[in-house]
Amino acid sequence: MATILVRQLPTGAKVPTRGAVLARRYVCRLGSAEDLTTRIQHTIRDAGWEQIPGAEILGDGAPWIWNAADAHFPGVRQTLDDYPLSEHRYGFAHVLTPTAPARATAWVAEKRAALLTDRVGDALGAVKRMGPRQPTVRQALGQLLHSVESNRNRLDYKEPWHTGLAVGSGSVEGACKHVMQARFKRVGMRWKAQGFLHVLE
Repeated sequence: MATILVRQLPTGAKVPTRGAVLARRYVCRLGSAEDLTTRIQHTIRDAGWEQIPGAEILGDGAPWIWNAADAHFPGVRQTLDDYPLSEHRYGFAHVLTPTAPARATAWVAEKRAALLTDRVGDALGAVKRMGPRQPTVRQALGQLLHSVESNRNRLDYKEPWHTGLAVGSGSVEGACKHVMQARFKRVGMRWKAQGFLHVLE
């Protein structure tokens, strides 16, 4: 599932703010990544949005999303959703300081602020220099580093954050609940594949 948002981006905003949503489309497809990508392209074309000057693809880090973006939307900004990355940050912080939750929260906030102000290198370097000895802490650190290093060129949050674009996929998560669960998981509902696909599309 994908959510396509058309935003009116602010100009000259003094503080970071998200642009007003002018239009929204939900794209649902059972099948391959190629099937979903094709459906997204058709939706954009049918809505007449192909000439919109700026675009961003926000993903949760799954490789198939970036592969599809490279193949079908070359040159479009790719941004890693901040929420999955936040989970790795919180996971590491709470393993690192299990008896000091306030300290863990402050550490997470500090590193997120570094990402939002385009200081990814500073944040990454500080984490790499930690070198914890405990196996559980090393494992959590490894997961955090992998998430950051494998998406290093998708962590430029400063520009989208300051120009009205999103850095989190809350709208997509909300759509999954609203479009999928609320529609198909009501009490007593039973679906066959044909009927499910008809309503889904």
